[in-house]
Amino acid sequence: MSARQKLYWLLVAATTLVYGALIFGYGPQLIGMSSFGGWPFDLRMGGYSAQEARSYIASLGADGVALYIGPVMWLDTFFPAMFALVIGIAMWTLLAKRGRVLQVGSALITVAYMVFDYLENATLYKMMSIDLDLLPDNLIENASRWTILKFTFVDAMITILVTLLILRLVNKKAESPTPDGETG
Repeated sequence: MSARQKLYWLLVAATTLVYGALIFGYGPQLIGMSSFGGWPFDLRMGGYSAQEARSYIASLGADGVALYIGPVMWLDTFFPAMFALVIGIAMWTLLAKRGRVLQVGSALITVAYMVFDYLENATLYKMMSIDLDLLPDNLIENASRWTILKFTFVDAMITILVTLLILRLVNKKAESPTPDGETG
């Protein structure tokens, strides 16, 4: 295994650890701190309304908000770039023989995901740092929009990656020799 490959797999492992901490460590804590078991904003693929956002923040209480905008946000500062690199490098590598245009297109999709995730994080931080009585609807609408756009691009990234992996497996099977020496 080359040094680049080792570095890539180290990045995959680190990204998995950060994701695991966010989802399996802090996720259940935030859900448990919410008086009605609501999902954290970052995991609401379909977004949320102003009323839902205010209810969720109020249900978290001061300790839940502190957890969300503290350790959770700190970890989520690293995750978007790490995830974009892991998926982006995989797509770039799998598209190596399919042309630079497709590679650049896939890279743009991962960058778009990352931008929307960081916009979501920044808006959520601002949203959760404001007194609920002063929290403007348009700030909540923006955060919800960034969340939806983030997941739109995550879906695109995962769909492209899975498709490329399937194509690679099909091509390898077609190129592998059969018992009689023929390929495919």
